[in-house]
Amino acid sequence: MDNEKIQRQMEFIIDQQAKFVVDIAKLDERLDRVDGQIERNNQTIERATQHILDLTDAMLSLTAFAQKHEGGIADLVKQSKETDAKLKETDERLNVLISIVESSIGRKN
Repeated sequence: MDNEKIQRQMEFIIDQQAKFVVDIAKLDERLDRVDGQIERNNQTIERATQHILDLTDAMLSLTAFAQKHEGGIADLVKQSKETDAKLKETDERLNVLISIVESSIGRKN
């Protein structure tokens, strides 16, 4: 090989190396941006996970609260039905008493 041909090959190799260096630098920049985005995504996922855990705790607390008061509500419904039955019985007795008083008054007139 003559000197000129070797010189051209060396320039070609140097030119290719320079292009590789530029391409690698661009890839490094992109990788840095991707790493930053991954970190932001991880932080978002961590916050979302914490929110989900907080909501789960709140739901469990509400469920426990509802279960705790469910028996009390059932008792109140039962007492309300018993009160309704007693009021109905009282109404019937009052009606009988009113009839007795009315007929007693009617006899005196």
